[in-house]
Amino acid sequence: MNRHDAPETGQIIASALSLPIDDRISLANAILESVEKSSDDYPQAEVQKYWADEIAVRFEDIESGKIDTVSSSEMWKRIGGKPNVESES
Repeated sequence: MNRHDAPETGQIIASALSLPIDDRISLANAILESVEKSSDDYPQAEVQKYWADEIAVRFEDIESGKIDTVSSSEMWKRIGGKPNVESES
């Protein structure tokens, strides 16, 4: 079992996802800051490998139809209507 697959991590993620959007943003920023500060402790090659693996999984999910995509304007509407983009590429 990978350490990010531990049951406690799943519980923390579920709790975090139930927070209001402003609290989730604050939490995400705090986590990102902690990762950036500890980047010397974690080899960049390993970080890149994890991201490459995650990208491959997400790409396969999209290509296989397992998940649907939405436009960025639709995404912003769903999470609270922040930026209003006039046109999308």
